[in-house]
Amino acid sequence: MNPANAGARIAIDLDDVLADLIGELLHLYCKRHGVDMRREDVVDWDTFPEDVHNAIRKDGGYESLSPIPGADEFLAWLAVRYETHIVTYRSPAAREETTRWLQAHMPQVYQDVHFADGSKVSICRSLGVELLIDDSVNQLPPVTKELGIPGILIDTPMNRRIRQSSRIKRAYNFTEAREHVCGMLGRG
Repeated sequence: MNPANAGARIAIDLDDVLADLIGELLHLYCKRHGVDMRREDVVDWDTFPEDVHNAIRKDGGYESLSPIPGADEFLAWLAVRYETHIVTYRSPAAREETTRWLQAHMPQVYQDVHFADGSKVSICRSLGVELLIDDSVNQLPPVTKELGIPGILIDTPMNRRIRQSSRIKRAYNFTEAREHVCGMLGRG
């Protein structure tokens, strides 16, 4: 981490920011239920039945996720500039498989992994986060509003109903996310 930015703390989500959860859910859904569906058709978590969600959450499926292309380079870029924490919605019960996935796909270039098992507001508050990078319509707006911090919304079909604002900027790729990070924190 760059000492000039030692005070800047960033929280970054794991699923659908660094790891392709939607892609794996879609793959399992099509395979198990004989449907033909594209990523763009996935506009809500309820698209997938419980057996598909459970295959990921309860049957060790988190380890089967593919990394989002470019996520490792983006995370490494963040880590040399900012104190970077992974804050995931996942339950603490997924700690071991999450750790194995991160060791396999993302070098240890982050401070720690925090398991929210619900709202990320309290974790981000306790960490003193200055910026949240997330894809969730249920996580990013409450954190940015309650903590008065900016956020970067990583684009997915499920979050297209969220509009950009002075506090939330949408990024369609990691190049745009970098630009937003630099613009929002004034560092880079």
